[in-house]
Amino acid sequence: MGTRPVKVLIVDNEIVRIGSSNLNNRSMGLGTECDLVIEASNSAQRHAIAKLRNQLLAEHLATTPEALAAAVAEHGSLIRGIEACNHNERGLRPFPETDIDGPIDPIPGTNVLDPKEPLKLF
Repeated sequence: MGTRPVKVLIVDNEIVRIGSSNLNNRSMGLGTECDLVIEASNSAQRHAIAKLRNQLLAEHLATTPEALAAAVAEHGSLIRGIEACNHNERGLRPFPETDIDGPIDPIPGTNVLDPKEPLKLF
């Protein structure tokens, strides 16, 4: 069996989710996925989640986690902190929309690949 890409979701330094599932009904109800979710219950755990977030973002911004944390603290906002650090050749860039006038109807077969709700087990 091959490896699956790992996805990371961090929400407000309160929740971190790391795993292979996609956020759709097929992955959540049918796939053989594995995820770990941690919810912070105190300030030390929220700090640990923020540290993980800073490490991951700093890698993509070609800076250090400490520099990113300082920028976030200085600007009072994660977005503004990222913008302050996003000046290197390597960084976060907008992903341009290519076809905003494309079809809005589901592609035929979508309900098989991603059902409207998780499938019931027998």
